[in-house]
Amino acid sequence: MTLFDDGTVSLSTVDDRIRCDLTLPDDEGGYQHQYLNNEDWELTESTLSRRDGDYYLHLGFRKPKPEKQVEKQGDDEDKTVHSVDLGIVNIATTSTAYFASGRELGHRHREFERIRGNLQQTGTQSAHRTIQQMSGRESRYVRDVLHRVANDIIEEALEHSCAYIAFENLRHIRERAPPVKGFHQWAHRQLVDLVEYKADAEGICVEYVDPENTSRRCPECGHTSEGNRARQAEFECEKCGATANADYVGAKNVRWRYIRRSLQSSRRTGDGQLALKSGTVTPNRGFVPSD
Repeated sequence: MTLFDDGTVSLSTVDDRIRCDLTLPDDEGGYQHQYLNNEDWELTESTLSRRDGDYYLHLGFRKPKPEKQVEKQGDDEDKTVHSVDLGIVNIATTSTAYFASGRELGHRHREFERIRGNLQQTGTQSAHRTIQQMSGRESRYVRDVLHRVANDIIEEALEHSCAYIAFENLRHIRERAPPVKGFHQWAHRQLVDLVEYKADAEGICVEYVDPENTSRRCPECGHTSEGNRARQAEFECEKCGATANADYVGAKNVRWRYIRRSLQSSRRTGDGQLALKSGTVTPNRGFVPSD
């Protein structure tokens, strides 16, 4: 197959090559044109299908993976890290103070579970078919929500020119979470997978740290205590009195942990930076406000 600039395509058939017109939407803002007219996308493979007497050409495109930002900058350059705390009330909280609420997600899941339980008690074939249909609807709904959250995380990382996105290690989360939280563990895994492939397409590295005490350590003075977590959503340091949202504190601590681990393991001379809501923080230079 050969695609030409005049909107025609040459196809190889069992008899001979034929040249056909491509019928595309007149509106050049259609999604097809953003691939056909963009040099960033490369045409790869195609599939010709026949349906109801008409022929449809399915074109495949790919976008070359960008060079990782850490490879561009080199080991001795400053790197900014975006971090994410995974939770129940807020399924994701970033160090730039982005909160993705998990309340609606949890509510919808409980509703699906309640209806599914009632149908299972009915036990008819019709009830079984309805359960299967519901399962598909729930999966599509959850995936759509997580896609939007992942897009927001990537957008924030790009806005702050972050070379890394740091997450809590999911294995440790599974070990410390009670069995009743199984749905959220699955959702966290899905969210991290989505962020990983979206970050890879943008040249951003995804890293993981041990989440131990990230919700109990004060990001201001470093004091770590179970008593710092006054309530589920509130953090108040027993030593310096600093207060903040507990999930936001966890996100900042995830980033601090990754930066310190990176500096210690590589012995780099550059600074790791934290992209925060109102600026960045580096271990050597302290807080730098945003423009």
